Amino acid sequence: MQYLYKKTSDRQTSDTRIQVWTGDTYEMRITLGKWDTKVHIWTASGVEYTPDILAVSVRGNAKNIPLQMDIHSGRKTVLLEEVSLVRDRWEHQLEIIKGIQKIFIDPLNNGTFDFESNEVSCSLPATPAKYLVILNRTRQDGLNVERYASIYVISPPNWMDTGNDAHWLQLLRGVALKFLNTPEGKQAWKDTCCDFNWGDIDTYISDKFLSQHGIETYCSVGSLEISGVITLEVNQDESFSGPEEDT
Repeated sequence: MQYLYKKTSDRQTSDTRIQVWTGDTYEMRITLGKWDTKVHIWTASGVEYTPDILAVSVRGNAKNIPLQMDIHSGRKTVLLEEVSLVRDRWEHQLEIIKGIQKIFIDPLNNGTFDFESNEVSCSLPATPAKYLVILNRTRQDGLNVERYASIYVISPPNWMDTGNDAHWLQLLRGVALKFLNTPEGKQAWKDTCCDFNWGDIDTYISDKFLSQHGIETYCSVGSLEISGVITLEVNQDESFSGPEEDT
């Protein structure tokens, strides 16, 4: 994705140089002084403000304190019907802010920003989509109902419609079947008395095997950049097809 900013103002006072750089959504005002460099970010002229445009501020002075960007969401509450639309807008704005980081903040911090140029730009590579997938498993044991959950971060293959729950279940079943056709999987099939089900995925399929098929086990530590959240409901006791017969 290409981001371009044009210099729309450049003036020199007795002790500072002030430049304004304008992009499609945001404008940057850079004040270059003897002792510090200040950056102010606001919505570009001609862009109608909406609560879905993220507010961005910058701390630091690019001299002895590196510039750091703070992002503030425009909304605190969102109607359920608006969740998908607002999420898409936020994701788009965050991509633009990554461009600001690459074009302005990083070069100002390391002293490589070109104040003499009239345009600055960058291209951000498209990142593979990842989804947080919550697999709710219900188990009926007589009159008792037990519920469990597994959480994964999954990179969906191109054939999938990510809005279709059946496709997510098809993907998970397919990975389980591939596992059951490995030597470890065939042993797991015997261990479960030929009754390998949803609950056995966590028990028998290794993180390494899942990762090879675009599935990561969720860890609450560290940052998590995702494209959406998918919640699936399954009967834990649903049995999977067994491994292919040896010929």
